[in-house]
Amino acid sequence: MAQVDIIIGGRNYQLACRDGDENRLRFLADIVDKEVAKVSEQLHVAGDIRRLMLASLLLADQNEDIKSEASAAESQNQQLQQQKDQLTESLKLCQEKLKMEQEEKERLAVLIEDYAERMENIVNRLDDEAQAS
Repeated sequence: MAQVDIIIGGRNYQLACRDGDENRLRFLADIVDKEVAKVSEQLHVAGDIRRLMLASLLLADQNEDIKSEASAAESQNQQLQQQKDQLTESLKLCQEKLKMEQEEKERLAVLIEDYAERMENIVNRLDDEAQAS
């Protein structure tokens, strides 16, 4: 276990933490220290315990706001994912329909060409019969 010296509200504290977490603990202590300083300046609160308590409550409030925002963002993300999935499925169905329509057009084009060839053969036969008579 590592020992870390931190300062909060002008007081020194020595805390133990897991090896490797020293910088994180200092970072968090700095956040708390800044909040305590803000409470002291804005609310003119006397007493270390009272300032620490108010700073803790403000930080807890901020934390809850962030959790609520994260939850709302997650919910919105899920809704957007569902919409994306629905749109992807709709697009897939439209592509399949378009492909079927294209295949139908190609089939009709072949039939039209076949009928045109038959009509041309009939016209040629009639011309041949008319010239023979």
